Amino acid sequence: GVGLGAILLLFADVIAGIFTGEGNPIHVAQTARLAARGLRFYAVAAMLYGINNGFVSYMQGMRRMVIANVYCFLQNFVFIVVPSLILSGIIKGENETDAVWISFIICEALTFLCIFILACVMKKGFPCHFRDFLFLKKSFGVPAEDLYEVTISDGSQIVPASEAVREFCKSKEAEEKTCTLLSLFVEELCNSIVKSGFGDGKSHAIDVRVMYVDGGWMLRFRDNCKSFNPTEWAELSGEEEDATSNLGIRMVCSMAKDVKYLSTLNLNNLTVTL
Repeated sequence: GVGLGAILLLFADVIAGIFTGEGNPIHVAQTARLAARGLRFYAVAAMLYGINNGFVSYMQGMRRMVIANVYCFLQNFVFIVVPSLILSGIIKGENETDAVWISFIICEALTFLCIFILACVMKKGFPCHFRDFLFLKKSFGVPAEDLYEVTISDGSQIVPASEAVREFCKSKEAEEKTCTLLSLFVEELCNSIVKSGFGDGKSHAIDVRVMYVDGGWMLRFRDNCKSFNPTEWAELSGEEEDATSNLGIRMVCSMAKDVKYLSTLNLNNLTVTL
C-alpha cells in the first residue's frame, strides 16, 4: 500500500495523462487535472489501505471472523458512505468531487484508528509492540518451562542434542520409554535431514523444538535444506525390497501418533506428535 501510494503521488500526472485520451485540448487538460487530483487523494488512502486490508485478512486467517466482518462492514460501507454524504453538503463548486476522494482518506484513517483502539482494549493499555496487534489468545504458544529448543548446524551436534532432549523430558517427569523415543526421534530425523540436505556445500541449520502440550509431546523440525518429506520417503522405502532402507524414518512414522510435513517459504517443516 505504501509503495503504491508513493508511485501514485509521484506520477499522478503521467498516469492520468495515459487515460485521458485525445480530443479538445481544453477538455483533455481539465480531465487530466481532475484525474491527477483524484489519484493523489487516493494515493494517501492507499498507504493506509494496505495496513487495514492486511489486518482484515489476518483476522480471517486467525478465524476471528466476527472482528473481520465488522471491520469489513465499517471500512467498505459506514466509513466511506457517511463521510461522503457529509462532505458532499460542504464542498461545492468545481471541486465537489473532492468529497468522494477525501472520504477515502477518512475511511482508511478511521479504520486504522479502530484497529488501534481494539489493540488498546485487548491489551488493556497502550500497545507498544507489534505483538500487541496480533490479538493472540493468552493460551497461544507454549510456556517456556514446557519448551526445549536447539539449533543444529553440523552433524556432530546431533547426538548431544538428542541427549539434551532426553534430559529435558526427564525433567518433565516423562516415562523412560517416552524419553527414549523422543531422543531417538530427534537423532534419527536430524541424521536423515543432514544426509539429505547438508551435502551441497551451502550453510544449513535445523531448528528443533520439543514441546510438552496438553499432557502429550510434540516435536517440530524446521530446516532450510532442499525439499525433503520424510513421510513420502517412508512410503517409498516400504515398497523397496531392502528392509533396512531409511529404517529410521520408517520407525518414526510407524511409532508416532501423527507425522505432518509442510514446505513453506523454502523451509521444510515437520511436526511429530507422540
